[in-house]
Amino acid sequence: MDHRCRRGRFCANREEVDGVIVGRAIPAEYGFCDTCARHVEQAVQALPQDYVQLNAILGGGSTVGGEPVRMTKDLPVPIRLHIEALQRSMVEEADAWAGSLARVLNVDWHPHGGTRPGWRLTRACRLIGNSLSAFLALRDEKHIIWEYGHRYVAPRDGLDGALNFLSLSYKARLFLGQTKLVHHLPVPCPRCDAMDLVREDGSELIECRDCNRTYSWTEYERLCLILVDREEKGLNVA
Repeated sequence: MDHRCRRGRFCANREEVDGVIVGRAIPAEYGFCDTCARHVEQAVQALPQDYVQLNAILGGGSTVGGEPVRMTKDLPVPIRLHIEALQRSMVEEADAWAGSLARVLNVDWHPHGGTRPGWRLTRACRLIGNSLSAFLALRDEKHIIWEYGHRYVAPRDGLDGALNFLSLSYKARLFLGQTKLVHHLPVPCPRCDAMDLVREDGSELIECRDCNRTYSWTEYERLCLILVDREEKGLNVA
């Protein structure tokens, strides 16, 4: 049985097998394909800045411990509550995984005395980002989970945490207005061969999220024709 990227149909290099979209086939010891692992790393690195930007949206009335920022107009209460809940989830998730990782790495984690949540988040994400392989390898970690008003202890692994970080990053970008309609091209990047080419709606530019190369539509078509020509010549030689 194939071992596939844990992101499943959301995998950056997803494939279609027997009519079903699945994650890319990877070695059994890995949890994500290389591209998705980089996306996890980017999400972890971005969370502290996402937190700060969410504070700016909340303004001076934030109750999650961020630096006060004066805004000219108050947010509707339901949106404010959702943003504050997201910020708390960011801090709690990062703090839990940083604690688990610190035990494995045998480093001191919990600071003495009280600290601001934003500072805790930054410190946790730095530890996780600097030891991503060790974080993804964590297994059967017991964490306290709050769900629908109930608290319980659940076993989780680093891959669960990685998926949660991706989800938190996406939710933050939704509130920050940074998400756009993105078209995924069903062809590989001419430069790195990754199935991670995207084009934002209305844009003439195509970007590979794996190698960060940007193409104009004309340049992309030209490169594809060159690759096709090379493949055909190779087949003819064979």
